[in-house]
Amino acid sequence: MSNDRPDMDVASGKLIAFEGLDGCGKTTQLGALESMLRARGASVLCTRQPTSHYREDPRVRAYLERGDGSIGMEELCILAAEDRRQHLATVIGPALERGAWVLCDRYVYSSYAFFRARRVDLAFVRRANEGVRIPDLTLLLDLSAEQARSRVLCREGKITKFEERRIEFMTLVRETFLECRDESFLVLDAGLSADVLSIRIAAEIQRRWGSIL
Repeated sequence: MSNDRPDMDVASGKLIAFEGLDGCGKTTQLGALESMLRARGASVLCTRQPTSHYREDPRVRAYLERGDGSIGMEELCILAAEDRRQHLATVIGPALERGAWVLCDRYVYSSYAFFRARRVDLAFVRRANEGVRIPDLTLLLDLSAEQARSRVLCREGKITKFEERRIEFMTLVRETFLECRDESFLVLDAGLSADVLSIRIAAEIQRRWGSIL
């Protein structure tokens, strides 16, 4: 292998977000990229949004699991935004300053997509998240709502989140992901095999930041 290609700058922290519907393969691809980066000598932090602090809030759990409407969707949106800001300030920001590659399972774009599908005005969601750092790379693993539902059923045997039982809801989530793309996005066909997706992600990392091979 030639040695005249630039090495990846492992000392420079990067934020890479993984987005898409449940069942699209985010966890698999995040894990594959983590292994690849660690093998190359990079410091890696894997994390997720919303954090467990948000997910374990009784009001949030009641809505996500049963559709309990005791909390308004705008209030839920603000809780998610506050959780994100805290996460950025205490976990993601310090890791980036240390030079780590931060791989985040879901990011602000999930808030855009899910809260719009929950009938919250997109402008409100954007204002609630104003000033949030744009990732160095956002990997959107794009899959139709029908395909995602089929994968979740195969994996878990049932749909545990009440929102995901409605194809129309998840279709709007997918459409919003695509509509809210910014300059950080790379859209990938999540219908491709996991190996092919991993190769394409590796190629994008190499194109942007140097060799990982």
